[in-house]
Amino acid sequence: MIRAPLSALLGYAAMLTVILGGIAATWFGLGNRFAFVGDTNQASLGWSLLQLASGLAAACVGGWLTARVAGDRASLAIKILTAAILVLGLVSLAMHLAITPRPLADGKTIDSLTFTEAAEFARYPVWYDAVIIVIGVLGIRVGAAVALQAGGRAGNQSPTP
Repeated sequence: MIRAPLSALLGYAAMLTVILGGIAATWFGLGNRFAFVGDTNQASLGWSLLQLASGLAAACVGGWLTARVAGDRASLAIKILTAAILVLGLVSLAMHLAITPRPLADGKTIDSLTFTEAAEFARYPVWYDAVIIVIGVLGIRVGAAVALQAGGRAGNQSPTP
C-alpha cells in the first residue's frame, strides 16, 4: 500500500533534481544576461524555452523512475505523481496571477544578481506556468510508458532464456 506513494515521492524528488540541475546549468553556462529581458526581472524567451525542455526531461525521468520502483503498483503511483504535478502547477499559476512581482532591490542590477537572488526576483511569463503543467503531465506519462514497455516493473523482469 505504501509502495505507490513512496514511488511517486521518489519520482518527484528525481524531477526536482533534474529541474534544479537544468536551471543551474543554464544560469552558470549562459549567464544572467541570457536569463532576463534587458534590465528587467522578466525571464527571456530563450531561458523559458530551455527550462521547458528541462521540465520535460525531468518529468520523463520522474515518470520512468516512479513506474520502475512501483512495480505492480505503477498505475497508482503514476496517478499520484501526475495529480501532485497538476495541483502544484495550478497553485503556482494561481500565485503567479495573484502576486505582484518584487522589483530589484536598490543598487541591484541584473548583472549583480547571484544565482539565488535571480531565483527570488525572476518572473516567468504567464504562458510558461500554463505550459509547464501540460509538459509535466505528458512527460510523466511518456517516462512511465517507456519504463513499462521495457519491462520496467521492478522485480517482475524475467530472465532471458
